[in-house]
Amino acid sequence: MNTATPSFFNTSAEQAPLQYPLTHIALAFSGGGFRASSYALGLLAYFNEVIDSADDSTKRLLHQIVYISSTSGGTITNAAFTLAVAKGESFDQFYCRIYQQTGGVQLVNRVFELLNTQAPWEARKDKRRNLINAFALCYDELLFNGQCVEDLKQQNASPLEEVCFNSTEFHSGLLFRQSIKVSPKAKSDDTYLYGNFMINIAHDAVLKLKLADLLAASSCFPGGFEPIVFPGDFSNDKVSKQTLLTNLHIKPQGYSLAELNLLYGATAVNEAKKKLNEPVSAEELKTKFDHLPLQKEFKFGLMDGGIDDNQGLESMITANQRRMKPGSEFEPFNLMLINDVGSHFMSPYEVPNKTGSSFLTIRWLLVIGVLLCAASMGVIAFDLFGSGQGIGYKIMGILAGLVFTGSVLGIGALLYARSYISGTTESGAGLNLNKNFSRRITKRMLNYFSSTPISILKVMLESRAKSLMLLTGDVFMNRVRHLLYESAYRNKQWDNRIKSNHIYDLSLTNDVFRSEFDPNAPEPSREMQLVAETAFQMATTLWFDTNDQHAGKQGDVVSCGMFTTCYNLLVYIQRLKKQAVYETFDETVKARLTFIEEQLNTHFNKFKKNPYWLLNEIGKRSGIKDWQDQHLTTDKLPAAFNGLR
Repeated sequence: MNTATPSFFNTSAEQAPLQYPLTHIALAFSGGGFRASSYALGLLAYFNEVIDSADDSTKRLLHQIVYISSTSGGTITNAAFTLAVAKGESFDQFYCRIYQQTGGVQLVNRVFELLNTQAPWEARKDKRRNLINAFALCYDELLFNGQCVEDLKQQNASPLEEVCFNSTEFHSGLLFRQSIKVSPKAKSDDTYLYGNFMINIAHDAVLKLKLADLLAASSCFPGGFEPIVFPGDFSNDKVSKQTLLTNLHIKPQGYSLAELNLLYGATAVNEAKKKLNEPVSAEELKTKFDHLPLQKEFKFGLMDGGIDDNQGLESMITANQRRMKPGSEFEPFNLMLINDVGSHFMSPYEVPNKTGSSFLTIRWLLVIGVLLCAASMGVIAFDLFGSGQGIGYKIMGILAGLVFTGSVLGIGALLYARSYISGTTESGAGLNLNKNFSRRITKRMLNYFSSTPISILKVMLESRAKSLMLLTGDVFMNRVRHLLYESAYRNKQWDNRIKSNHIYDLSLTNDVFRSEFDPNAPEPSREMQLVAETAFQMATTLWFDTNDQHAGKQGDVVSCGMFTTCYNLLVYIQRLKKQAVYETFDETVKARLTFIEEQLNTHFNKFKKNPYWLLNEIGKRSGIKDWQDQHLTTDKLPAAFNGLR
């Protein structure tokens, strides 16, 4: 490893030289809504298409997968596939079910039905009634049929050994690995944590958790969802809230009074404080507090794993490091394939247009509101006590009443907004600027902004909203992505063992970069690139709406997963053959690689002619309801590339 560059993935164990490529395969499925789940589905479908051995056509490359790490949308496919394998379903049965369940808006429609129906929430009394839990109930009903973590245990000869559904805990801000050993040969291991070193849950209690709740914890992205809360949102008819709390282990971060009260309750903390000796040592703090039971009201939030690692890469590398240690029950990975629907591309910040100056300010709105109140009260008084008669006076009185009501509500809303921003509401809700600024500065800022033209405030708010969305959705995630990729690829121990498989690899957007990076790689057809570009540009959503269905976008993303995986496996073998390590392989290993490479070449040429050939074959073979073969409806370039390709 380049010692000048810090790495997330340092390890004292040494990776043995590669001997058996394309065996003991680990996959990482990125987040990205249904785009991510569909791309992952396409990858698995292609792995199932590649015959692994010339001597046995029933053995597929799919059977070399021993580990899958996933985040957010990728967890949909990961969890559903792992459960299907445990139940002994055929691949086509699994493929058909997931393709249909994620193929439209039925899932999101069912979510809102559940959100607005009382009965499901009565059955899960500790589960808060909100959007993320409505999704969890929907996943439980449509994808997992009420099954739990213990149902993932492989009862047959499946090679799958471990899975990880990544989440982020909002107690200490760390990646929360929902790691599960699914192999029947798996042993108990105290170092194998469900969570992280700061906060984790005993595996015996985890077995009773519903898969749907784990998926919800992995996929509740900020802005779209609220955090899912442990333990209440995870308790069910098989495991109580109290049992989950008893099996929860937390390491205090700083042993501050506020933190200890949060964990153990003020009464227990005060009793423990009485037994402390002055001055209190760090060891004494640990001794007195680390063994206190968590208070019954304690809870913490979990959110999307993409906050810390949207590629699921860190968990995959960490699992390999654990396998490299002496005495590990599992073999290290011979290939780690990162399947990513994210990218380093981003839309640049667009500066909002200037607007004309205006005299209208918040202060003037308050003045106008007060004047309208006074005028409308005068009209109402005249109508009630004056001598005017007739329908015209009555209508005028009604209109004045409406103006008065609207003015009072408007003034009230403006005053409440001021209190909310400063954090001085009676309930204590709000942004509470007084946490960061003195009351004097907060008051002065609010007074200044009250005198600022509303047109200027609008531009200021729009600028902040756009830049904040770009910062959290692109800049931060791209930076974390870059650091993880760079750290993984700079580690020489992973040479010839790690490969990325991006949704954009064969897209029009990536043309120039691809040709510069690897000019000898197979060249995709125009048709493949059009499909890849459509898949790459699809938004991150949890549905394929009517327009998406008519345009065949689900098929585009799944197909892109198929032919991009074919492409990257082909590139991997071609590069491997140029490395010195290739000459150390046994002749049977070389023969197997050649056998697989020949299939990849044949498939790639078929994809060049028709990007949907495998999608259509599996669609018919798996029995997808009302399946109709998909065809490229147009070879017209997207508008962004007119005249450029």
